[in-house]
Amino acid sequence: MKKEEKETIEQMKVFSSPLRRDIFKTIAQGNISFTSLREVLSLTDGRLFFHLKKLDSYIEKDQQNFYCLTEKGKVAYNSLFQSHHYNHLLTNEQTQKGITEDTSHFKEETNSLDKQDTSFLDKILKPDFYFYLFGTKTRSLLELHIVLILIAWLFAISDTHFSTFETIIPGSIFINFILSLFHWYFYFLIFIVVLKLLKIKFDSLLVGIAVLTGLIPYILYLLPIATIFYLKLALSLFWETIILILFIVVKVFSLVVMSQGVRIASYCKFYQAFLISLSLVFVDYIYLVVSL
Repeated sequence: MKKEEKETIEQMKVFSSPLRRDIFKTIAQGNISFTSLREVLSLTDGRLFFHLKKLDSYIEKDQQNFYCLTEKGKVAYNSLFQSHHYNHLLTNEQTQKGITEDTSHFKEETNSLDKQDTSFLDKILKPDFYFYLFGTKTRSLLELHIVLILIAWLFAISDTHFSTFETIIPGSIFINFILSLFHWYFYFLIFIVVLKLLKIKFDSLLVGIAVLTGLIPYILYLLPIATIFYLKLALSLFWETIILILFIVVKVFSLVVMSQGVRIASYCKFYQAFLISLSLVFVDYIYLVVSL
């Protein structure tokens, strides 16, 4: 099959959804923000984000964070409704089968996503939050790595840790700092391996961003920890217990934030992403069993 025919078939699959065509045509009429696009088409955040991911190679964001067409998108828009470009391909049995399967898969995914959008989880962790991060991939990675460096350094100098995994190699502040950085790359590696083993489609860059979003809840824990460290306060047993409880709550919330992000960044269900996240806790503490 020629390259042009392959591109046309792929284009047909992407635009097999009437809703995706509406989104694409709305963007083609003029640069538009995510919020405006959602309101114009009366869509939930999650469903709109799902379709925007499908249109990824045809759309991009300008300097104002508004959506517009890429050069490839402009070409697709000009030829999209000229059906004579596609008629000869529709007679191909294999092509027709591929489009039918893609449409069926699309219906299952969107129906599942619509159900998820009504869940309590989506109310407290809006897909729109991740959309900003996923929509500005390069900038988001830079910003999240700055957050990672700052949080890892605060953990290191205050002699606390993301998990006991980092206490395997006791050492200086610098060693603790490096281990804190390694901690999150190790998390990312586990997610990638497990998603591949489960044969779940995903965008590795988006999964990386989703994993790093798990850093954000730790800010709630570090605020009191940093205050205690810099003021050199002595804590009673009661307050040490409160700080420990806060750490546990923050860690669980971090796992939920990561799971929600990975769920949106891939084609896995939330429970699958959360089970993988729980396995990270298991990995964190497995050395305790080994050391017995």
